[in-house]
Amino acid sequence: MSCHRIFQALQECQRRYPRDHEFVCQHLTSKAGWCLFTGVCPAEVRDLEDCVGTTNASQIGTFVPPRCEHKAEALSACIEGHRSAAQRRTNECPSKGAKTPPQAQPQAQAPPVSQQ
Repeated sequence: MSCHRIFQALQECQRRYPRDHEFVCQHLTSKAGWCLFTGVCPAEVRDLEDCVGTTNASQIGTFVPPRCEHKAEALSACIEGHRSAAQRRTNECPSKGAKTPPQAQPQAQAPPVSQQ
């Protein structure tokens, strides 16, 4: 299944199960995360998958065999590098603050008309 279809399926699952989506959609959340990792750090994901012997993110899960720990660390470092770079760019952005709607300018009021 392509990443685009995984993201669509995750959105649909979350829409259909708004109260239980964390549990019901867990497999899709895992696959969507793996898609993001693959897009950001393709070589490191490929190396980890080759070492573990599967491309199934749910089988890799939180357990990485000791022989593959260095591959998992390389993937973590790659992801952290991208996260840090994105954070730096955000901090350097002149519009990084929360955007608030412009305040309405008080309209000039006409002087009261004197009645004679």
